[in-house]
Amino acid sequence: MRYKYLSYLKELVWLIISLVITLLISLLLFKVDFTISTVDLYVKESYYIFQQWTLLLPLYLFINFLIYLIKTATSKNRSQLERWILLISGLALVLTLTFLIKTVSQTNSSGWTVYPPLSQSGPTTLPDEASDPELNQIGNILLILQAIILLILFYSVYTWKKR
Repeated sequence: MRYKYLSYLKELVWLIISLVITLLISLLLFKVDFTISTVDLYVKESYYIFQQWTLLLPLYLFINFLIYLIKTATSKNRSQLERWILLISGLALVLTLTFLIKTVSQTNSSGWTVYPPLSQSGPTTLPDEASDPELNQIGNILLILQAIILLILFYSVYTWKKR
């Protein structure tokens, strides 16, 4: 009984460590101000505003997934709890990446203002709909990352069942 309690406490400490790492990365890399609810990102000449949870939750899940992936790959005696945390954090990461891919594709397909506005240009010179190639690359990278995480999860579940 005491061993199980210590095991739960140890995993809780690892989850808190991944939360602290996430907060430090968000402070240093994104300069997140926790008193406001949005994060402003500048990518070249574009300015994006996201809700904080839209950036912090996938970052936390990704760091948590990496920590538990390394833990389960390097430890000789893997506990069931470690494997379940790896599986749940991986699946939650895949779901949040799906949400991010949807957000990026919606942002890329609509919501842009083309300058000069359409009302100023004549009927014969209508510009094409604006499509940002950087957002296309971000969406593709997220899709590839999602596929890699799914492959890692399938492999870990396969080896989990094998043992």
